[in-house]
Amino acid sequence: MGTTFTTPLFFNFPTDDGTLHVDEQFMLGESILVSPALYEGQTEVKAYFPQGYWYSVYDLSLMPHASKGGKTITLPTAMTEINVHYRGGSIIPLQGNAMTTTVARTTPFNLVAALCPENQAQGKLFWDDGEQIELSSYIEVAYSAEVEGSEGEFFATATITGSSTKDADFAKIPVGSVTIVGKDLQQPGTNGVFLNGKKLDTSTDVVYDQDMGTLTFSNLEVSVSESFKLTWS
Repeated sequence: MGTTFTTPLFFNFPTDDGTLHVDEQFMLGESILVSPALYEGQTEVKAYFPQGYWYSVYDLSLMPHASKGGKTITLPTAMTEINVHYRGGSIIPLQGNAMTTTVARTTPFNLVAALCPENQAQGKLFWDDGEQIELSSYIEVAYSAEVEGSEGEFFATATITGSSTKDADFAKIPVGSVTIVGKDLQQPGTNGVFLNGKKLDTSTDVVYDQDMGTLTFSNLEVSVSESFKLTWS
């Protein structure tokens, strides 16, 4: 069933009565919450966060979390800022900024896995050349992540439609990095980090930031159209 890309909160949280009267926030898809300042001179926003973990898109910091139930939180909001948060349990494919959409579509994908309270996340990507009228060549990718202590895994499962899709320019865009963010995230164990069974250099390709609660893997040498398995322990 089709729906709009922007939706009120109760579309994604139909059993949460706290969302029923929220009309100054909205969701982008299922994973991004926007809490804008709507009034002249407004410097703070009273934002409702449904149950779960919510991370700032700007620095990936975990909000005072609502893991035990929905919360209304006052957010300081500068005149040049807007409040945007990732929903815990989501994997969000991102690309870089550029002066035009055409150029932006050529930048590497950076995948952000925002873990839920159970330290899991899922996401998906639909990707084509952006020009087709009748879709005959495209890529669908399903992502999943799960972390337990110093061990974890991240999977990308790509499905390619169209005989010439794999050789198309849009299918060759690289995955620049994978970032895991979560509460009490730990550094990988001594066994190391592996991409499709090949060990990564933890001194250059793996960055653990204890203060931020993030774990970033880079130099992966895979494209958006490739399935891959990233594990650490």
